[in-house]
Amino acid sequence: MDFLQLLTIVYNIGHFYNTFTASRAITMLASEDKTFFDMVLNASSSKRYKEAAQSILKSKNYLRLHLLNSILILEQCDQTNNSVLLAMEILYAYINESCFSKDDKLWYVFSIFRNVRSLSYMAYDLQISNTPFLIDICNKQAMILLLKELLSEYNNNQPSLKLIESIAKLLDDTVYNENSNAICYYKISRKIVSLIKKDPGYINKDYYADFFINKNSVLNKPHNHKRDFVHSQILKLTFSEDQRHLSEALFKELEKINNTRVGYYDRHSGEQTILVSIKKNCDYAAKSYAAFKSMKCAVSCLKRIHTITSTDKRFILCVKFFLFYLFDESPVSIKPTIDNEKCVICTRGRKSRIKEIKLLKSYSQETTDMMHEVQFLLSRLENDSKNDISITIPASILVYQKNNSGIMNREFDGLIIHPMRKVKQVIFLEAKNTKSKPSYAKKMS
Repeated sequence: MDFLQLLTIVYNIGHFYNTFTASRAITMLASEDKTFFDMVLNASSSKRYKEAAQSILKSKNYLRLHLLNSILILEQCDQTNNSVLLAMEILYAYINESCFSKDDKLWYVFSIFRNVRSLSYMAYDLQISNTPFLIDICNKQAMILLLKELLSEYNNNQPSLKLIESIAKLLDDTVYNENSNAICYYKISRKIVSLIKKDPGYINKDYYADFFINKNSVLNKPHNHKRDFVHSQILKLTFSEDQRHLSEALFKELEKINNTRVGYYDRHSGEQTILVSIKKNCDYAAKSYAAFKSMKCAVSCLKRIHTITSTDKRFILCVKFFLFYLFDESPVSIKPTIDNEKCVICTRGRKSRIKEIKLLKSYSQETTDMMHEVQFLLSRLENDSKNDISITIPASILVYQKNNSGIMNREFDGLIIHPMRKVKQVIFLEAKNTKSKPSYAKKMS
């Protein structure tokens, strides 16, 4: 119990006023500036601190950056106090817990700490969130039951763990990192980095005294949220931990595109989520082009994932994001017609895209009209000889009125997007038109 109490205190004491937003600014600047990296690294003469700092800064793990600050605080405390020394040992053990086996008692202590801490935060944050769930911490018997299930070594605690993980993800997406907020938080992190760099003497400052503990530090001052982007349609793509190199490369590309507003956040699971919106005050041409370029970058990145399927849900997210801006910020729905699971198909090469549609056609039990639409789509693909990346949508595309999503403006029977081409990049299909030409083709650049 003493271990848990000490860990609870020292775990949180290292946060900046701007918490993870400031911590991310530190990892960002450290990755861009070797001098600043060394400043944080040399904030302590302790070999263990340097090893921990090296690992956290190199991996840009801003979710754990505050633990370095906690160590620095403990180093300022009375080193003859046994509680301080014990707290330091516990904290270093927690930072290096990957070195412990599951049979180690400390591993079990840390597991209890994480579960109880997660449950505590959830119980509080569910009270202030717009979710239909609550955890009643006043119900002693219910809490004992839940904790017994979570912490049991003998019973199957997977259902309880899945429940907590699901609620945690819900809070992550709707409270902690709600889409528009996540973009704002990143912009503040980037602003902090710029403000630090603006001071030519920052390289001669002391990390602990001037940046962390100083209440007037740019890392501890409040910053306004600049919401100069469209909130109603934000592209959100999540990448697994082993895809981190791809998500980071994609993020850099998206940030370079004119009129985009981007953000990202890391999840405790190791996943990284990227968010993209478009600057609010620019014209239709600029918005639709920025959306097309964003989709192109994202699709190109996703196709580099060796295990990705042609119907990965991230492809449909990219397409809906682009179509929203293509139709001047009108709501767009993609309605399955041939297959409920395969609305958007992304393939590389002529043979692959034809094969995918032929398979759909062979399995489908749809009406004659539906099959006519598929055949029309297939004929367009067969008449195309290029072997590049294409997105095929064998489904209805419904476009609604901009200010009244209950009224449909237009409907298309299919869609083909060639994001890597310079002409006829977007082809809308209307099967009722029996001519060989598509009903509408659009050049985006």
